[in-house]
Amino acid sequence: MTDMRAAFRAATDHVTVDLEAAVLGEARRRRRRGRAIAVAGAAAFVVLVAAGIAQIGDVPDARRADVGPVDTPSTDAVATPPATVEGAGAATQPVWDPFDLPAAPLSDVEFTSLVGSGGRLQPDIEPGANPVGEDPMSGVVVAWPEVGAGVRLLGTDGRWRSAPAAFAILEETPYPAAPVAISADGTRVAVSTDAGISVLDVTTGEVAVLDWPAELAPPWDYAPELRWLSDDDALLALHWSEPWVIGLDGDARPADYGTQEGVTDVFGIDPDGPVHQNDYPRSTLVTWDGERAVREVPFPQCERLVAAHGLVACTTGSLDSYSAPDAGPRSGPVVVDAATGDIVAYAPIDDRGAVYSDNGRLTAMGFLDPDTVVLKVGPRDHEVPTPPAETWHLVAWRYGDGAFERIASGDQHLADISIAPSLMD
Repeated sequence: MTDMRAAFRAATDHVTVDLEAAVLGEARRRRRRGRAIAVAGAAAFVVLVAAGIAQIGDVPDARRADVGPVDTPSTDAVATPPATVEGAGAATQPVWDPFDLPAAPLSDVEFTSLVGSGGRLQPDIEPGANPVGEDPMSGVVVAWPEVGAGVRLLGTDGRWRSAPAAFAILEETPYPAAPVAISADGTRVAVSTDAGISVLDVTTGEVAVLDWPAELAPPWDYAPELRWLSDDDALLALHWSEPWVIGLDGDARPADYGTQEGVTDVFGIDPDGPVHQNDYPRSTLVTWDGERAVREVPFPQCERLVAAHGLVACTTGSLDSYSAPDAGPRSGPVVVDAATGDIVAYAPIDDRGAVYSDNGRLTAMGFLDPDTVVLKVGPRDHEVPTPPAETWHLVAWRYGDGAFERIASGDQHLADISIAPSLMD
């Protein structure tokens, strides 16, 4: 991996656009999927470029599978909706364009009162200022990591603090630190480091470091991402070989969930208890109650799962059967009933370059309430290299009526934030 930049330069000397920056940026987004095969995919792309193929993201997603329509009331979109997709299932909303989000109405959720003028989200303290150890908070709503600036935390009181140095682990590399994991109640944050899992109690400023079991110890190509399990007393470490459960007491064991080597970002954890797992090979959602699989239902090929209220939300690129025959690839956020596998809502996007699906520029962050999913969206034209400065959005998708409301917008660093949805309203 240390020679990737040199390989890109050697392979793309004849290309005028900055493909190295573009592809490394996309590799970073793909890392959010937690797949070890992303490394091999990036290397394969170098070979394709050398062969004269300079277009990113035109290879169709091999995981795509048809999913039939469900009996759910049809919905309307916000802004300027085009005609409903021909032949779409009743759960499918009109096609929408993420580039319309700047014109979307600001949401009235309480969180917007913590955001700056015009809905702009940006830390208002210098790196290292106002450390949480000297100024504890009752809960953290946003964790904002930034290269050279460590991690800054937005509290429920609307004020920013700096996390301790144990969290300032970001480096200038195509494979930065894993995202900060915020507990469901917002009182603790955790992040993977070479030394172990750093866990910060924001109500006291105290930091504990949980040792890695030998099987997960670094070095890695990228650090395992973390998910808080229900009751916030243990973490699920998404290692590429198999997931592990690591308790705050230091106890660690391989998770009981079925292993899919190289496929890690397949879990949606309901704060009230169940763990939902997307079994990719079987297009099945498996629900776990502790160590026992209690239910299996059909599931679209989704990634970046979140769960609450008996629902699972994720980003799909698999619902092509909902599109008109000549419409081209679709992706978009989808909500599924975890008990039946029925698709409750689907908001398709024209996504010819897999920008929003495979390349991670649309991610469900959690449920604001049973009728609203919080999305993180980075509008992008797959035919245009990613600009140095771009805008990302936090969006409330009120999927019952198809409305999209803007919660906040920010620069490219917003792409890496974590949030506590239950504390936003």
